[in-house]
Amino acid sequence: MDEIEIVAGIALPDGRTTRSPLIKAVSTMTVGDSFFLDGARSADDGRVNRVRNWGRKQTPQWRFTARQFDAGVRVWRIA
Repeated sequence: MDEIEIVAGIALPDGRTTRSPLIKAVSTMTVGDSFFLDGARSADDGRVNRVRNWGRKQTPQWRFTARQFDAGVRVWRIA
């Protein structure tokens, strides 16, 4: 078995350093704002679910609703 080298004094980086562009954009929304996902096929699109899940983790929780249109899905922040 190979030896494992233990190293002391290396700082742990601050949390997660990358965020998806979608979550970066959503994090600036206020109640009543919306965005359009061109080409999304339903309000259950994975991107919509990602936004909803992110909102549930906020304190207080952020709530979103989505409606399907011919060309995609529009998502609103409702709380």
